[in-house]
Amino acid sequence: MGIVCMVNSTALLGANDANYTQKYLDSPLTENLIGASYSDEQCPSRIDPQKQHEKGYQGTLLWSQSMQAQLFSSVFIGSLVTILFSGYLADRFGPKLLVTIAILDYSLVSLLTPFLATNSFYAYLFARFIMGLAEVKFYFPYSLVNAIFQGFVFPCNSSVSARWIPPDERSFMASFYTMGNQWASVFGLLVASRLCSLEWLGGWPLIFYSFGIVGLVGVLLWNIFFTDSPADNCWISDEERWTIEASLKSESSKGNASAIATTSAKEICVVGDRHGYHSKRLSKGPVPWRSMVTSPAVYAILVGNFSYSFTAVLLQSYLPTYFKEALKMDLKQNGAFSVIPFAFQLAAKLPYGWISDTLKRKRILSSTAASKVFNSIGSFGCAFSFLMIAYFADCTNVVLVGIMLAIYGICFAGGISGFYTSMLCVAPAYTGTLSSLSLFFSYVGNALAPTVVAFFNKTGSSDEWALIWCVVAVLNILGGIFFLIYGSADIQPWAMSDDNPSKVHSEPTELRVSVAPSSCHKMEQIT
Repeated sequence: MGIVCMVNSTALLGANDANYTQKYLDSPLTENLIGASYSDEQCPSRIDPQKQHEKGYQGTLLWSQSMQAQLFSSVFIGSLVTILFSGYLADRFGPKLLVTIAILDYSLVSLLTPFLATNSFYAYLFARFIMGLAEVKFYFPYSLVNAIFQGFVFPCNSSVSARWIPPDERSFMASFYTMGNQWASVFGLLVASRLCSLEWLGGWPLIFYSFGIVGLVGVLLWNIFFTDSPADNCWISDEERWTIEASLKSESSKGNASAIATTSAKEICVVGDRHGYHSKRLSKGPVPWRSMVTSPAVYAILVGNFSYSFTAVLLQSYLPTYFKEALKMDLKQNGAFSVIPFAFQLAAKLPYGWISDTLKRKRILSSTAASKVFNSIGSFGCAFSFLMIAYFADCTNVVLVGIMLAIYGICFAGGISGFYTSMLCVAPAYTGTLSSLSLFFSYVGNALAPTVVAFFNKTGSSDEWALIWCVVAVLNILGGIFFLIYGSADIQPWAMSDDNPSKVHSEPTELRVSVAPSSCHKMEQIT
């Protein structure tokens, strides 16, 4: 929404080669693939600048489609720099500091964006790159300094999941904590569209100032309430800590099921702490790189992350542009419709997670079967929605677009209980490292999405956008098929630890848990 508000697209369209549009729309490829045409009276390709202003668009920056694609891609290119090693750092030293640095980066760049964007396109481009190094899932309008630190946050999210969430609750909790993405999108799009329409300070700079301040508040709350592991947290009870650590310990061990069942939560978590399992370093051993990069289950996660990320970034970055250019919506209608897919994702996430965990807990479906079912709902459901939009939607039928985007949102949420849950389960001790590898491919998809849009979208016509939706649909279908064949949500043999929980009963050492007055937990060994 930020870019849509900043750019004077009417002036840019007027400067385009007028012959390009007719040449492109008359081509056999467009005619055969889309098979639809829209009269200039119904969906005019040019909108009077005065009418654009009346619709609420007050952009003044003359950035071409190619320049806009560079701005969107720069964030994700920056994230590629840090994504491969940030997960390793999160596993070894804890995610708290990395996330703090990342949110500060996003906040400061957002506050500087109005100055940078109005004075130098390339300064703003570089700022978006630095933002990408951090990548925070707050709804900040994009910029390039922000890309370098973008790569820190996503692996930290996965590392936090492996340290805090019991295995049989991961589908539900992954759905729960990633709901922040949708809350941020819904809140951000609605607020951004309202701020953009204001006359004060030109409208669009208010977007960046507001969300920069929100980020600074987020840093403060993060450092007050979050710790790298349950053992260090002063805000949870002893029983809650023991339960979490017991479930994590039993997951990482190869002991028989009866030993796990007869060992109390307190015993497992104490032995786990004594052996260093729940220290700030989740995994001290060498990463089994050869096994990881040759695992079919890992490749299924990589493909799933690529296709889902390509789709998500295209919608979050370009949906307001599609509504403005192809469907001729005013700013308020644009903001309302842009919220639809994210609102329905938000509504569907928790039910998907609860249903998935229930099916696994009652042994109706195995972990792998459940992940494949929900991933298929996401991949094939999204593809159906995009094909419907490509073939039947135009500015005279915006209701259909709204319905299809709602279906997309409901289906897309299934991916969290699909490939994303798989990423949390196949190698718990190396989740941060695996997520870095996975998210590298994710950010390749993120960076390619703006390039695809810029390649097809020259004038903002409905036919050009229809081709884009077809490309996204095909990508989702291929990703869904690949995960059906190779996907898994079972811990892989190469990811097993050598600890055995049955050794708990043979330990001659007596262990005791003491609680400090501050309510933070410390372990004592009594000989």
